[in-house]
Amino acid sequence: MTLQVFPIVASALLAAGVTLHCDELTLPLATAALEALSTASDDAAGAAGAPAAPALGSVVQAQEADWTMEWLSLHMSVKVVAGVAEAVVWVNAHGSHHTDVIVTEDAAAAAEFSAGVDSAGVYHNASSRFADGYRYGFGAEVGISTNRIHARGPVGLEGLMTYKYVVAGDGHCAAQFAAKPGAATVTVAGQTLPALSYRHEDLPLHSSAGTAAAGATGAAAAGAGAGSR
Repeated sequence: MTLQVFPIVASALLAAGVTLHCDELTLPLATAALEALSTASDDAAGAAGAPAAPALGSVVQAQEADWTMEWLSLHMSVKVVAGVAEAVVWVNAHGSHHTDVIVTEDAAAAAEFSAGVDSAGVYHNASSRFADGYRYGFGAEVGISTNRIHARGPVGLEGLMTYKYVVAGDGHCAAQFAAKPGAATVTVAGQTLPALSYRHEDLPLHSSAGTAAAGATGAAAAGAGAGSR
């Protein structure tokens, strides 16, 4: 289906002046589309009083560097993949991890692509130009981020901010929340809160099961204990 649709898409892009950097499967199709457009353009130009035809795009063989190129101009790299799973792998390996788009009427394919692509924004049947801080309601966009924590994607002023906590005391000490033995809740400053519970385990440091087993058990116990401190 992809190769059946591609000549139509290629013709529209070439007519708009886009240069297509094609893989081995799409190169002959795009070349044929360009030749057809050129013939039609020459015929139109020969008509008396016809306006000058707009400049057409061009077709070139894609190079390895083209797959990671962010063109910022009327250029497009074209690669055919076997299916959605391969498309996800390809995009994750060669994309910028900022914004990627899938155009499809298949809801399952869109869901698989959206879940699998590791980008700040993944769009289904929508323009990637929506990836803008102003359109997201952040006010003026002051930057972009492809990090996986804190600010990601378009960044407004709030995305540049972080937190600092200042505590002023007079010799105050932190005390354990008092709770009756076995009680599920504790009252602190008039609020009812869940009672803290801790998991304590003796590490089998001298177990006869062996150092490796003891180390593995100790690591697991230490990991469980770290979350309850």
